[in-house]
Amino acid sequence: MVFAQEVSFSYEVVVLDCESEDGTADIAKQFDVRLYSIPPKLFTYSSALNLGLELCHGKYFAPLSAHATPAHKEWLKFHVEHMESSPEVVASYSRQIGRGDESAPEDSSRQKSFPSSSMTYGLSEARRLIATGVEPYHAFPFSNAASVIRREVALKASFREIPFSEDRAFALDAVSGDDRKAEVSYVAEAKVYHSHAPNFFVFYQEARKATISRGLINRLYRDKIESGHAVEIPESKIVLYLKLAPLAVFTALKALLNVPRGTFARLASKEDELKRCQRESKFYLASFGTTLGKIRGIWEYQRVKQYSCPVAQTEKLKSSLSNLK
Repeated sequence: MVFAQEVSFSYEVVVLDCESEDGTADIAKQFDVRLYSIPPKLFTYSSALNLGLELCHGKYFAPLSAHATPAHKEWLKFHVEHMESSPEVVASYSRQIGRGDESAPEDSSRQKSFPSSSMTYGLSEARRLIATGVEPYHAFPFSNAASVIRREVALKASFREIPFSEDRAFALDAVSGDDRKAEVSYVAEAKVYHSHAPNFFVFYQEARKATISRGLINRLYRDKIESGHAVEIPESKIVLYLKLAPLAVFTALKALLNVPRGTFARLASKEDELKRCQRESKFYLASFGTTLGKIRGIWEYQRVKQYSCPVAQTEKLKSSLSNLK
């Protein structure tokens, strides 16, 4: 679908492969792309994004995750047309939809993060939200899994080296740079399929890193924009632990309760019900991992809360870069 985009301009495709073993590089070689390989031990999302920025040449930089697939032929067109008509918009991101095999709770959770209505915000809107009690982390929504960014702006702001949510940190930097009128847009018409199979350990690690990054981004906002006003994590560790503990019990019980439901469905030969139970069990087990990851992240953040979140460097990646095509 990347090469099926219906646009009135030309575009280049650069693929950064992290020594994958699933045939990705061989498939990419069949297309008109510039293909590079980077060693897994040096990979971070931020450094790979900054390297991609340096390797590309166009006016716009459109990072697309390996897990994201444009849902239609006008995905890129919707983004570029919006940004061409809105010069104050420095970055726009896509609506993420499921591939049709998700559980109902998982689909509901995604729709909350990626609703059907587009929106645009700038620094003033974010500050108004924060004034009402919203954390800075949640006031700068952005996902670079499928997005379009003005390359000139991105080269100045760049992505920070941070455990997770480097896209939210980038949005904060982009709208609070020299041009305080800069904005970020969510383009709901530009849809991509994007999903990860529920996995306890993957969700645990992502939640742990996201919780650490939440505190770092809150602190970054305080230091950069509202010195002395914003907090890092708004509640004490004890309060947060007490809030998360019931959620951990709930998700664990939901996963366990789906086991007898699935057993009955199997005995009754109700295949659709069985598949639904299995999907929900995986989701709730992964959600249990998410809750435990948040608890661990709160504890780990206290050890790294003075981390400066520097711009991710690309020198080591470039020195180890292999041109495969």
